[in-house]
Amino acid sequence: MTADEHSAAFDAVLDLVTSRGITETTLRRVADHCGLDGKTLRRKYGDQYGLLMAAAKELELDRDRRLAAVGSEPRSDSVADRRAYLEAVTRALLLDPPTGGACCCAPRSSRVPVW
Repeated sequence: MTADEHSAAFDAVLDLVTSRGITETTLRRVADHCGLDGKTLRRKYGDQYGLLMAAAKELELDRDRRLAAVGSEPRSDSVADRRAYLEAVTRALLLDPPTGGACCCAPRSSRVPVW
């Protein structure tokens, strides 16, 4: 799979999980949603579980990249620096997820903002 196909498949997984739920996010639906052949997805991920686990790993890596950009601790012990650090961590974890700031596990119709 090319990088673009990989990205399209994971975008499709996120769209389908948020709109239909995990059990309805099948290889066939993902393939139809992103315009790939189901055989390509089956060769790469094996089955629905493999695809969902790969997508979860990708989300985890994305989260880790966002946290690494924030840093591991505040610049100083001042209240302002600690507050700025906590706000940056909160933004990295909650406000800027790939799903646009809403819980990715709930169907679209029942999504509620994080804040």
